Amino acid sequence: MIRNIWSIQERTSSYKSARLLTLLLGLYRLRAYIYALLLHLPSHKTTSSLLKVASYILQLQSLYSPLLTAPFVKADSKETMASQAMECHRAGAEVFTGDATCRKKSVELLEELGLPKGLLPMEDLQEFGYNRATGFMWLVQRKKKVEHTFKKIKQTVSYAPQVTAFAEKGKLRKITGVKTKELMLWLSVVEVYVPDASPENVTFKTGTGLSDSFNTAAFALGE
Repeated sequence: MIRNIWSIQERTSSYKSARLLTLLLGLYRLRAYIYALLLHLPSHKTTSSLLKVASYILQLQSLYSPLLTAPFVKADSKETMASQAMECHRAGAEVFTGDATCRKKSVELLEELGLPKGLLPMEDLQEFGYNRATGFMWLVQRKKKVEHTFKKIKQTVSYAPQVTAFAEKGKLRKITGVKTKELMLWLSVVEVYVPDASPENVTFKTGTGLSDSFNTAAFALGE
């Protein structure tokens, strides 16, 4: 297993995901060390404590290991895929250019969907498009990427040069180009929605399956 992790790490050394691989490698080594200790410890109490630690490490591995089996795609490849999707949905779409117009139209769409108006605080927008027939929307900014910290919840979110999503009432799904920072890891945000049961909250779902909810006030314009 460790050999397999090293193999993946060598193939992805130029990616930020290498940090995750290093973390998982450390967890595997730590768990192996604990199991080795268990063979030489006579105390039942100590053994029980170490087993609990090993169990906790195993849970962490189970949480993050799916990221190892996911394909590691270069950033430029993801941008190419986003560009192709934009072209596929361009026919029949409403397309706007210019920073001020794009900001205005994107905020209007979020408001129409019942989502917080400050959810996409991107900068220097070149283009905004929305195909009402398919629900596909996109934003293109000049900068390589923009990181924004929502002050009320101290959450940092990164927006790629191209952000796309499928929009529907109260929800953005199949999002690309948006990541949220959790501890030392950047996790892709794949869905954002306002639950019917608690319209005062907005929920973010990541590609790992983890989700978190915050008060919608944290994503008001200017926050």
